[in-house]
Amino acid sequence: MRKNDQVKVETAAEIYSKIKAKTMVVITALFFSSMILAFVSIFIKG
Repeated sequence: MRKNDQVKVETAAEIYSKIKAKTMVVITALFFSSMILAFVSIFIKG
C-alpha cells in the first residue's frame, strides 16, 4: 500500500498522530483518576 516516495511523510504523520493519541490517553487517565479520588474522598467523609 505504501509508496517509497511517501514513507517520510507517512512516518511523520504517524508519529504526530501517536503523540496526540498518547497525550489524549494521559489526559483522560488523569481526569478519570481525579474523579475517582474525588468520589472516594466524598464517600470516606460521608
